[in-house]
Amino acid sequence: MDDSAVNRRLCELMLRRLGYGPEFAVDGQEALERQQLLDPDLILMDVPMPRPDGLEATRRIRAATGRPLRPWIVAVTAFSSAEERQAALQAGMNDVLAKPLKAEALQASLVAAHARCRPSSP
Repeated sequence: MDDSAVNRRLCELMLRRLGYGPEFAVDGQEALERQQLLDPDLILMDVPMPRPDGLEATRRIRAATGRPLRPWIVAVTAFSSAEERQAALQAGMNDVLAKPLKAEALQASLVAAHARCRPSSP
């Protein structure tokens, strides 16, 4: 979810190259609605966005689902100080990627998500 059309398009192109079919929201409220409707495995969440911001949207998703690993929520933000990273993780995000988003970092985060969220073998 990102409130910038340019950032959404760049993210879409990267995700499609990696074999994903992304859906997008333009603000926190739409992100919450799409999460309830689609129940995605992964959410890329901008932090500073309107109605509510990404931190609050993540808190609401975690409260509604009660699951810490699904959906896997990755903060994608231009603000990447240690304090901001910690705030994202405390809100319930699983990873933090800095803008401008790099394909290698995105792919590494997705690999980590698959590794952590994959059901264990019996």
